[in-house]
Amino acid sequence: MSRSADSGDSIRRSALAPEAQIIQVPTTVHGRVLLETSAETTALLVGFHGYAQLGEDALAYLRPLAEGKPWAIAAPQALHPFYRPKDQSVVAGWMTRLDREIALEDNVAYTTRAVAELLARLPAAKKLAIVGFSQGVAMAYRTAARCGQKVDAMVALAGDVPPELRNGGWDTRPAVLIGRGDGEQWYSEEKLADDLAALAALEIEAEVCRFPGGHEWAPAFVERAREFLAAQLAA
Repeated sequence: MSRSADSGDSIRRSALAPEAQIIQVPTTVHGRVLLETSAETTALLVGFHGYAQLGEDALAYLRPLAEGKPWAIAAPQALHPFYRPKDQSVVAGWMTRLDREIALEDNVAYTTRAVAELLARLPAAKKLAIVGFSQGVAMAYRTAARCGQKVDAMVALAGDVPPELRNGGWDTRPAVLIGRGDGEQWYSEEKLADDLAALAALEIEAEVCRFPGGHEWAPAFVERAREFLAAQLAA
């Protein structure tokens, strides 16, 4: 057995440089998770930001959903920061098509550990909800399905169910609220219909909220998401 096989590294050829080997070397990185707690926390909302955003953006989505409730809100930031070209501000993304499968597993391991750490810090939080926006929706679905915790509710705005979860792989069955604006450009009605069919086949209860607006947290959807979470996270 070779040394690379012993270490678990995978070796393949580069499409751009066919003579070069690509050696995948496992390493450790530290994720950045933002947390805001209430005085008597009974539930935890974990939010996943979209492409070229930060954890702070996810907290901004979550605050109106948790306003007036004894809920903590938290936002794991994507592990792949970069500079936004137009202003050089730091933003982040969840993954690209480069080494996608490896990045996917790294991300799921990260978010699973993040949720476990958050719940350990919040022993009074007996309910858990996962919220995702845009690119963060796929990671929200993956985390809800594979984090090893009982997830009571999930809110998915302007993003679809990832392909590897369309036929199984779920450890829990949360109630799901899907949002789509009538001016949405990226999450089409066809994708929404496919998601509803996939979730129904998995026996996952899903509700759709259509609202006036585009690729955004429009007021009508925020209000419906508040009502949905309040019902699902009631003690």
